[in-house]
Amino acid sequence: MPPGGTVPEGIWLGQFNIVAGGVQEALGRPQRMAVTCRHEQPGSFTRGQAVDLDFVFGQAPQSAILYYRHVSQAERYQKTAI
Repeated sequence: MPPGGTVPEGIWLGQFNIVAGGVQEALGRPQRMAVTCRHEQPGSFTRGQAVDLDFVFGQAPQSAILYYRHVSQAERYQKTAI
């Protein structure tokens, strides 16, 4: 509802609905596709070396982002595209 509590009428009503829908979409929670994904814990790792991760998707997504942090959990999450 715009300031003043009234909704525009006529031709402006359509424009108001478009803008209101865009604002709601921007402020709302995005719709994300749910996918099935599995991975197995790596057998071992060496400190300071990269850890190879293998993922198996039920249906391949267009894109995916991996959020990770070091074991100490003292850092913020980092992210990388997979």
